[in-house]
Amino acid sequence: MTIRELAKKLNITPATIYNWKDNKPVLYELIMQYKETQTIQTISKIQNKDDELLETINKLTEKEKDYFISLIKTRILKRELGE
Repeated sequence: MTIRELAKKLNITPATIYNWKDNKPVLYELIMQYKETQTIQTISKIQNKDDELLETINKLTEKEKDYFISLIKTRILKRELGE
């Protein structure tokens, strides 16, 4: 999570958060700890999805893997072409 994203979530400007660093250091530290926690949770969720995807892919035959890779590449290409 970026400072900008955090500020938007709190309905304040990023400058306000930076001002807290000097004017309200305890509040700033709490906010930074929250930001770090949210970042770690997001990374953990992504890692869990990646692990699940790899586990599922490893259960496929080589022919099934080739099929799904082709399907994924086709969807990406269509999206890039605006279809």
